[in-house]
Amino acid sequence: MGITAKPRKEEKIVDVIPEASLGYTAYQINKPRDKTVFTGKINAVWDHVGIVNRNLGVEPAIDGLDVILPTWFTITNAEGMVLNKADQRYVTDAHEKRYKVWALLSNGFDRELTRKILQDVTAQENVIRQIVLYVSLYNLDGINLDFENMYEEDKERFTSFVKLLATALHEQNAVLSVDVTVPSNSTFWSRCYDRRELGKIADYVMVMAYDEHPRLSPVSGSVASYGWVEKGIAATLADIPKEKVILGIPFYTREWEETSSNGTVKVQAKTLSMSQTNEILKDNGVKPVWLEDKGQYYAEYTKRDKQYKIWLEEPASLKLKAELALTYQLAGVAAWRKDFEEQQTWDVLKTVLKPAAAQPENKEQQEQKKQKKSKRHKKIK
Repeated sequence: MGITAKPRKEEKIVDVIPEASLGYTAYQINKPRDKTVFTGKINAVWDHVGIVNRNLGVEPAIDGLDVILPTWFTITNAEGMVLNKADQRYVTDAHEKRYKVWALLSNGFDRELTRKILQDVTAQENVIRQIVLYVSLYNLDGINLDFENMYEEDKERFTSFVKLLATALHEQNAVLSVDVTVPSNSTFWSRCYDRRELGKIADYVMVMAYDEHPRLSPVSGSVASYGWVEKGIAATLADIPKEKVILGIPFYTREWEETSSNGTVKVQAKTLSMSQTNEILKDNGVKPVWLEDKGQYYAEYTKRDKQYKIWLEEPASLKLKAELALTYQLAGVAAWRKDFEEQQTWDVLKTVLKPAAAQPENKEQQEQKKQKKSKRHKKIK
């Protein structure tokens, strides 16, 4: 542990940074913040931010939504500089709608850059300084750490970095959630995470139960079939406490284009929102069929000698996935991403995740409550 090499005077390469080596008090901005406590299952959604932030103030509040996760922060160089897209108005509007804001911090899926950051004490300190500052400056409720495509050899260094970041955030009562894929043999996308240790450190671990078939897959298939998602949950729970696991579900699907030539099939895919999917089905006169084994609708059609296949993600399939959060007693659900859904999706998620709020009491239930309350008063007397 500690410093193992020193190629240049200004650069320190380390295996694991001792926690005491970072002086948080030198840059900590202690802003009063109540510790986040959720009732019931968490309902969250990532918000992909491009050049400009959305105007949340003019959008109707999403009933039942607890957390919104804007993709605001990205590490841009080996010195640990963080690109900042945060917007104070966005946070204010979100809080007025009673959403918690967990801003996402990304490594840009750059494993070479990530390795440099994880080997450099100063770079990590720079990242943490900026994030702590932004949490206070924008009154954020938490940070969502999204480091993907990393070297397996950097697993321990990543865990060490997460521990340091968690310590700094917890001093402000800010939440730290960490994104991981479902367990698999993928070196860069799965084996790079020490899920057991991350589950001890982070407040929540977001398990991205997608992509079963990535965009560049050589074969067509579902983004997240029911059985695949359930297996992913079971494998995850072998390492992470269920009360810390938030199930990541897709609001998107893919249309697969298959071209046959000389006995081989060439596959291409494009990502679709729910409305785009419905438009394609309508334009081609296709009625999807329900696949019981996949827990989702499926559609296919032929056009100009090419076959098109779609495994749909829509309210019915997402309802089944959300119910897995209840079955396995998970902390909740988070969806990628906002604007890919249709309104009915939110109604379904609220019904599953917030049943008491989604189903108002009828007169009979109200009368029963009154009678129970009356009996309690009589006993007290």
